[in-house]
Amino acid sequence: MEKKTLKATHITDVLDYVGAILGWRPRHSIALVLMGGNNLGPVMRIDATDTPLDVTAEVMLSNSSEAVADGALLIGFDTGHTANDDLAAELERRGLPVHEVVTVTGDRYAITDGEAGEWHPGESVIGLWGAMRQTRQDGLPVLPVPAGPDATDTLGERLRLLTGDREAMLGKVRALWAARLDGETLTEGQEATVRAALTLPEPRDRMLADTYGADHTREAMEAVFTGDMAHVDWTRVEAGQDALRDLVTRSRNDEAANMLAMLAHTYWIQGRGTPAAKTAEAAYETDKDNRMALLMTRLTEGPFIPSVAKDPARAWSATKGG
Repeated sequence: MEKKTLKATHITDVLDYVGAILGWRPRHSIALVLMGGNNLGPVMRIDATDTPLDVTAEVMLSNSSEAVADGALLIGFDTGHTANDDLAAELERRGLPVHEVVTVTGDRYAITDGEAGEWHPGESVIGLWGAMRQTRQDGLPVLPVPAGPDATDTLGERLRLLTGDREAMLGKVRALWAARLDGETLTEGQEATVRAALTLPEPRDRMLADTYGADHTREAMEAVFTGDMAHVDWTRVEAGQDALRDLVTRSRNDEAANMLAMLAHTYWIQGRGTPAAKTAEAAYETDKDNRMALLMTRLTEGPFIPSVAKDPARAWSATKGG
């Protein structure tokens, strides 16, 4: 198949390129488009905050360290001209040439050199390509909807898990989770046990580690939550995502919040920032008192990319899992 090369001939093409790569039109964000010669490369986006310039620049450079770039374009969406120019100057001071600084406010853009005009997202050839690409290549996964009060209550099963032998309980729920990841169909009672276990912090965290193929030493568990595992079994992760999405649709809200938060974590580990943020938000909206949901909203709102997602040898790709 012949490869099609798309050319960006105007700044609005570049803005559509950013939207196509991210899968959405950024808002209150700063995007850094890395370049190799005249070629547009990876796009990094962070929330526009009051973080000091030197910290923002360091985060951007450290998270783009794997890319080969000899320059960049800096685009501020719903941010101020001065802040964008100051950040560009800080990036240049640290060795990354910034060719253009663009500020986007609503449907208008302005370049530091004085050019300004209207931007209609998605109307360029690159924008249309991005829409097709999102449709064909996953885009934003459909969020599962909890069954809510119609779901079977698992409170009694939770009590049994909490009052029984701890090690026996952990062994039982981990074995059921492993069977589910291996494609086995659980009985209604077994599924209730898994749903109940996922509401309890220790079994939930251990089942999350099992999803990545990690062991349960303290160091390994810390690596799971910081995204720095030495190896990830991506086939198992994708099986875990399927299982979690399925279980959410048969769960009450308090149970579903934990499952959605776990699902958000798996997207974050994959380097899929937008699905991670959307799923974390859904987890929080499902149960605002859920601590893991709150943790995931904070984690996905921040600028940090897990180490495993930045390492080509360990990172997930759409073709690596299956």
